[in-house]
Amino acid sequence: MIKLLQNIYGNIKAKVKTTDGLSETFTCNSAVRKGCTLSPWLFPMYINELAIEIGKSIGNGIFIYENFQNVMLLLFADDLALIADTPIHLQRRLNSFEKYCEKLNMTVNMDKSNIVVLKNGGELSKNEEWYFNNELLKVVSYDKYLGIYFSNRLKWTCCCKTLRMQCEKALNMIKHCMCKLGTRNINLGFKLFDSMVAPTPYYGAEL
Repeated sequence: MIKLLQNIYGNIKAKVKTTDGLSETFTCNSAVRKGCTLSPWLFPMYINELAIEIGKSIGNGIFIYENFQNVMLLLFADDLALIADTPIHLQRRLNSFEKYCEKLNMTVNMDKSNIVVLKNGGELSKNEEWYFNNELLKVVSYDKYLGIYFSNRLKWTCCCKTLRMQCEKALNMIKHCMCKLGTRNINLGFKLFDSMVAPTPYYGAEL
């Protein structure tokens, strides 16, 4: 299995699609293959010890229910969310994560790294500042995790607005395709709607 993965990742070439066409071929020396079914499994294997390291950091995490371990982080593929119940506990989680990144020679995209403080309004206190690699992290009112927007007041206005815009875009695409094909087949329209529009508002509906 290891030799197979070495062959797959030994010489990866890629091109970038632009408005002017495809770019020149270049070599990819980092990250996993985008769109590959193995990718969501390879990265978690690589950072398997991260949850253990974060668990060693001081702090209780978030209580879910009795007889269930408190949640200290959410991790899916290369998307990570650190969770803490106090500002100092979050900074300690970040410190543990920073040491782990140094150990595995990983880099973090700081442009996509934000802090969301869940509170019912009010200004941030002086101690509500967090650093990673000596860089101050941005505190935002909402952020996206796995396609769902979470607000600092746990309201779903931004999320619903985004999903509605995505539905409208998909619906307009269906209309354009059917007009281009010169058809008004109702059954075809319903099938396209069920496959292109309907899944969008249901995504994350459990939340």
